[in-house]
Amino acid sequence: MTFRHRSAVFALAVMLVASVVSAVALAAPPQGAQTTEARRADHVSGAPGAPGAVGDPSIVDIIGWGLQGLLGPEPDGGGTTIEMGADGRLTILLIGSDYRPGYKYPIEHTDVIMVMSLDPNSRTIAAASIPRDVVAFPRAPSNGGGTSGSSRVNNMYHEYTNKAGYAFEVQAMERFVDDVSYALALEIDHYAYIRFTGFDAMIDQINGINVRIPNSINDPIFKDEPTYPYGIYFPSSASWPLKGANVKHCFSNSSSQPCNRAIVYVRSRKGSVGGGANSDERRARRQQELIVKVIKKVTGQSDDFIQALAAAADNGNAEWGIKTDLSFGAALELRDMLTGAKFANGARAVFVPTRFATTCCNLPAYSSRLKLGAVRGWIDTYMPAVP
Repeated sequence: MTFRHRSAVFALAVMLVASVVSAVALAAPPQGAQTTEARRADHVSGAPGAPGAVGDPSIVDIIGWGLQGLLGPEPDGGGTTIEMGADGRLTILLIGSDYRPGYKYPIEHTDVIMVMSLDPNSRTIAAASIPRDVVAFPRAPSNGGGTSGSSRVNNMYHEYTNKAGYAFEVQAMERFVDDVSYALALEIDHYAYIRFTGFDAMIDQINGINVRIPNSINDPIFKDEPTYPYGIYFPSSASWPLKGANVKHCFSNSSSQPCNRAIVYVRSRKGSVGGGANSDERRARRQQELIVKVIKKVTGQSDDFIQALAAAADNGNAEWGIKTDLSFGAALELRDMLTGAKFANGARAVFVPTRFATTCCNLPAYSSRLKLGAVRGWIDTYMPAVP
């Protein structure tokens, strides 16, 4: 059975900021959508249908109307009540792309592939990450069935594009959403996609984030920028500050030059963590943790929430911002739903070998193949239907 994602309302898009190791782009406004300028003019002139009282608009109004031109359309009928899927949950596919200014590769890789699902009754979150190096990933019947073969899952979105450039393509993303929904046997309500620049902008808009780092991270392989030396270092800390673009680049794995870049923190996967190895699994778990940190920080005040979303959606160039089918209209309602949200006990997974996947030796190096029974069993346990 294919679980088609539903077009309801603005869901967990803001969460994408944390999951990214990647950057961003947003679908064009629906045909016939009112422009930002027209909305603002309606408000000031008192035209019918203006979303507020006549007078000087608030920052929430201005940013909100602007985002309506960038994010997905409002639900049919114009309502803003958040609609759940048939399973009663609010589930979003979070995608992080490695595309950024100066990108030199012929393929845009979606290196972060994470499903986050909110139980609105308990306000608990479950999260599962699909490693970028998974091969033989199932394709939905609507996409021809079969699998991705020796092509890794992080190439599938790009394979669905017209390959004429790096503009975000809605149809390609919808096809990829169908694949993930089919593979996990999970109803996905929405997607949100981000690139490097949008991630940096959102982190800086909320004045950074502090994270707990139980064991120091020493990655001698990582390059913050192509022209920088190899190596990055994060110290163990109860509350380590992370920033976006408003902090110097990291260029050493010496403890005397620790890193404060959030995007490096969620991208590093080589070297060591304490006495053990760094890995895709460890970085995916850091991404999940950072997401919840961001949620807690931006759900306190409506202005914080909306300005953070605006920063990621249009940081001077909307082509670098969040791309999503989520509507802006329910953003403040969503803020209330997410207030106090936390991970459910045990409800975090990264689908890596050996529990959830097998290592494949005759395919690209370090590749793995999902054990669909184990993966879907975890989904049934931690993302079950709710009343």
